[in-house]
Amino acid sequence: MTDDQNIGKAILMNFEKIMRHYKRIQIQESILSQLSWDLYSIMPADGGDLREEQVSELSQVIYELEIQPDFVDAVMSTPAPQDTLEKKQLLKLKIETRKKLAIDPDFVKRTAQQEVRSLKSWYRDWETIGRAHV
Repeated sequence: MTDDQNIGKAILMNFEKIMRHYKRIQIQESILSQLSWDLYSIMPADGGDLREEQVSELSQVIYELEIQPDFVDAVMSTPAPQDTLEKKQLLKLKIETRKKLAIDPDFVKRTAQQEVRSLKSWYRDWETIGRAHV
């Protein structure tokens, strides 16, 4: 095997490792999306406190996966593979990773908590005001 072939193989293996980790992130985001759907559509009136904890915790877990040092290093140091689709995926991931690194970790959790609190408030107001007008 030539040096170029070895380098190409190493790049591809690193890219595949990055994509496996990214798939874990996508699965967690899918779970969060399902929780959010439940929150917006069928959450019981007394389920808000638990849902707030679930959404904020999972948001934090996802963020930690996104900024995990080994993952960030791999994303930022891996040259883009020759394949056009893989190249676009890696370039997009590099941009997303730079954005994530600029966010304060506490902000992620506080934002998720505030989203749920806002909905709980809306539900409470709807229960007391909205139903009277229906």
